[in-house]
Amino acid sequence: MKIASLVKQTWIPIIILVLISLPFWAGDYILHVSIITFITIIYCSTWRQNLISGDFSFGHNAWIGIGAYAAALLGLNLGLSFWVSLPLGGIAALIVAVIFGYATLRVRGMYWSVLSWAFGEVMVAIYTRFMVPFGGAGGLSSIPRPTVPFFPEFVDSKIFWYFLVLVLMLVILLALYALEKSRFGRTLTLIAENDSLARSLGVNVLNYKVVNLAISSFFAAIAGGIFAYYVTAISPLVFNVLLVFLIVIYAAVGGRNHFMGPIIGVTVLMVLTQGLLETGAIRSMLLGGILIVCQLFLPEGLVSLPKTIKGWFDKRKSKGVADASSA
Repeated sequence: MKIASLVKQTWIPIIILVLISLPFWAGDYILHVSIITFITIIYCSTWRQNLISGDFSFGHNAWIGIGAYAAALLGLNLGLSFWVSLPLGGIAALIVAVIFGYATLRVRGMYWSVLSWAFGEVMVAIYTRFMVPFGGAGGLSSIPRPTVPFFPEFVDSKIFWYFLVLVLMLVILLALYALEKSRFGRTLTLIAENDSLARSLGVNVLNYKVVNLAISSFFAAIAGGIFAYYVTAISPLVFNVLLVFLIVIYAAVGGRNHFMGPIIGVTVLMVLTQGLLETGAIRSMLLGGILIVCQLFLPEGLVSLPKTIKGWFDKRKSKGVADASSA
């Protein structure tokens, strides 16, 4: 399915119109939740991009953290504009991802997952250990706001951030969708299914995996950078392995094998657990319970719910016809 045909689907323009109209009737709290949801959707969708090539990452927090810290430090220490710092933070993560990828992606399966987790923990330890430049355990604060010509006060409004993050999310999602449906994406799928076959067909598996890791890391870092500038303060705890666990849960509940899975998973779970943010234990129990129920009854995630319901009704209908004919 091409992007043009995707946009032509009726429900997508409707959702976009609803999202555009939201700031004109919703309060600041709803806008804040929406902004965090959009950022988390980017986290989750970029994590899934790694999964397309068969690489289950437990270190996605590393790229998000690198983007956040790099963009924040460029603004704080060098005085660079937000509009310059944000892409530079993404490029910093991309460079590190290429180095890490070439060093580790020859390792397969769960072994690479463990390596990615270890790298994420190393990055958190670095942020915590060094007061200069990372601020130690306390992190960084007073991250400067972006500047907008002619409307300097606009950057302090939730409406500015809402539309900025919404546009960023839509652009990244379109890029990831186009990538997945391209020849590059189909090659990644082949690698995930049978990398030996891919090699026999002349595919440089390592190069493909490294490029895919670099792309997903770049977009994840961009989301991390915009998060840092939105909240104006970050610490190592924000980017620990718990962030990865949440990302994995969102993707699994939504349906990690489908492009829409992370989007649905993040949206549903953010709405269901929003009132429990201050009660971490209850929120964790609820997330765990939802994950278990989905894996038992919807192993393909919430994205498969319409198909499951249709199958259930078809089965009931077929049973009713059989009972009528036998009578």
